[in-house]
Amino acid sequence: MANLSGQNSDAPRSPINQYCVWAMNDDRQQVYLNFVNTLLVCPEDEIESRLQANLSVVNVGLLQTLTEVTEFLTWGGDRKAAQRLRWVSERILGLVQEHRSENDLAVSPEEAQRLVTQGTHQYQASQFREALQSWQQALSIYQIIGDSAGEARVLNNMGIALKSLGQYQQAIENYQQSVAIRREGGDRPWLEIRAKHSDTQGWVEHHVRGEFHQGMQLAIEHFRKQQKLANSIGDRLVEAKAWHNLGKAHNSLEQPAKALEYHQKALAIQRSIGDRTGEFASLELLAQTCETLQTFSEAIAYYQQYLDLAQQQNHNQALSNAWSGLGHGTFALANYPQALQYYQQGLAIAQTQQNQAEVSLYFSSIGKTYYALQDYQQAIHYYQKSLDIKKDSGDRFGEAIVLDNLSKVYSALEDYTQAMQYHQQSLAIKRQIR
Repeated sequence: MANLSGQNSDAPRSPINQYCVWAMNDDRQQVYLNFVNTLLVCPEDEIESRLQANLSVVNVGLLQTLTEVTEFLTWGGDRKAAQRLRWVSERILGLVQEHRSENDLAVSPEEAQRLVTQGTHQYQASQFREALQSWQQALSIYQIIGDSAGEARVLNNMGIALKSLGQYQQAIENYQQSVAIRREGGDRPWLEIRAKHSDTQGWVEHHVRGEFHQGMQLAIEHFRKQQKLANSIGDRLVEAKAWHNLGKAHNSLEQPAKALEYHQKALAIQRSIGDRTGEFASLELLAQTCETLQTFSEAIAYYQQYLDLAQQQNHNQALSNAWSGLGHGTFALANYPQALQYYQQGLAIAQTQQNQAEVSLYFSSIGKTYYALQDYQQAIHYYQKSLDIKKDSGDRFGEAIVLDNLSKVYSALEDYTQAMQYHQQSLAIKRQIR
């Protein structure tokens, strides 16, 4: 590898020499990394000619290596060098697509996006197995390039396809993995990311014509009849339960606006007749539905009311849920000091209950908040505590998520060797699980 210490001061700098210390697994990857280094330090007007002169290494393997190095440059704040490599990746992708075989897989965000969109079209045409295959390929790419938001979206889509194929246990596992990434990921709030990509990422709408959809429609018809009958005879308690169930059914169909309307109707009746148990359940669902709608201020208001009832009833599990919800809501609004306080109060309850799974979640949430506050040593401290619990409990996927989060923190600290180690450990676990 070229000695970077003697390069022109105006040339882009990179952590590629640090990256190489751990990443070197074979001679071929050494060739790729040497060439990436050449592309980083050569004059920009020579990049095209160097690519054309080295077509023997311009392939998917080079593209994958380029993508990984670009991620580290981005994490380390070297935007100029990262932008150069993004342009190089686009050019290489074009060359690869000109020469690749049908079985080759380009590793880039653009290829992942193409596969997500392809899977969406296949799913909408009821080609569920084909959609699942497309999304599986997209998932592999997102995991390689460290895009946790994309990974969570695709896992959710795969869960929908598996459910349509009647593979309910596998569907549940995919949903759980998607939720785990959203809860513990160290990036921006999941709902913000989902909204940003709702059109461009081909989000799958829940208009399935399968058994689940039909079952929900039958349930909705039943609860509507129940609500009308209860209203006609003045049975307010049954009417509230009907509105409550209608809201839950529309939540299941991912129709949050309609669900919110029904939960609000249920809450109004429950309060008027003094049904505290029903009010308790409706407040939590209202808060969660507002989170889905990204109306975080409203979600916080409902969680606060939910917290008040939980404190009155000395309901520890509900208290933990409330503190967690308040933390997520304030984190989404970038009020990180307040979020930290909420998470710490929830952590104290979870520790009192000796609920290790929740303790681990709180450790990750606190780590994520310190990361957002740029207090990286504290972030590492709490992520490591979360990692220890996940290892002890055998939560392999949760372990992979925390390893990814640690990778991001070490990248922010410009310790790219350590960051690469954590990322590769995470990727190895995810591949074993799949």
